[in-house]
Amino acid sequence: MTLFNHDPHDYLCDTYDIEQCKDIANYGCISGAATCHITYKDTVEFFDQYEERISDDYELIFDEPIVKAAVNAGMTDIMSIKNWCTWWFIEEYAQMAVLADEPVAV
Repeated sequence: MTLFNHDPHDYLCDTYDIEQCKDIANYGCISGAATCHITYKDTVEFFDQYEERISDDYELIFDEPIVKAAVNAGMTDIMSIKNWCTWWFIEEYAQMAVLADEPVAV
């Protein structure tokens, strides 16, 4: 079992450096850029650990439950739904990390 941090962003910060975040942001998790979250075992475990945070963040941004969005995106079984949700969360984190790393134009 993976040892997770209390906060999923802390865990992802410890897992992926800024270059990896750029790859995730540019190419998505489906490309294999999220090297620690490629298999269902990894993504389901992450989802199970952080389900409430993932669900809350998605609903805050899109005003709809993430599981409904996953089903609407064609996910048909619980493992693919959890995988889709985890990849969304990691991609969202990576995009925010990349934006935070970019210098602000003055």
